[in-house]
Amino acid sequence: MDFLLDNRLISQDADVVKEAVDQYKLFLPSHPDAQLLITQYTPELARILAKVDIKPNRVLSVFNLLQQAVHVPQKKLTSEQLTRIPPLYSVLPNGKNKARVEEADAPLARINYYPKSGEQVESVEHVDRVGNVTSIDTYDCRGFLSRTQTFHRNHALATEQYFTADGTEACLNIFMNNDQGQLTNTVCRVMNSRDEIYEYDNLEQLLGLTLDRYAKEQNGVRIYTNEAHIIPTDITISPIG
Repeated sequence: MDFLLDNRLISQDADVVKEAVDQYKLFLPSHPDAQLLITQYTPELARILAKVDIKPNRVLSVFNLLQQAVHVPQKKLTSEQLTRIPPLYSVLPNGKNKARVEEADAPLARINYYPKSGEQVESVEHVDRVGNVTSIDTYDCRGFLSRTQTFHRNHALATEQYFTADGTEACLNIFMNNDQGQLTNTVCRVMNSRDEIYEYDNLEQLLGLTLDRYAKEQNGVRIYTNEAHIIPTDITISPIG
């Protein structure tokens, strides 16, 4: 099985997406069964695919593999269905594709909706009493909680949790400053069904291993790309040309 790795497909720029689709179509005559491979986090991927001339089964997201969300049906998720927003809180319109959550006039969260979706929840920013963001819940456009990020008081990223479509934690990433003062993903933890914890150097390493495991289940996986950087993998990688 051949894959064309091209992360331009995740762009919100229609012209950039068209370039990616056109290159994929040029690639198909010599690799008729090839799929597009996306290695970056793209919770809106299903919405992007709905707008381009590519069938969803011809695109594979490594994050969908990690989150066991390759085949997830679309469902509606509105603010009323958010389990992390108690029903006693007030949800008020706050501009185009936005709402605010309050309790007794005190701000608690900001809700963002996917554009032109009928208020399908895209993300929820939880805030403290002075408006600082303490955590962000990101929802896949198919209607499930995909990622939760938490932040330190200095606004630096503290943790990232990725979830499967049924709400199980797929992995937990912890961030700290390195010796040069740069924020770094220092560890990636995975708990299996037996509550055993495995640690990886970072999320990138886990994604590479996820792709390698998938490749072992297939028949002769090869990746073609002109991308300057991809996740580490044991799969053969060749330039397009």
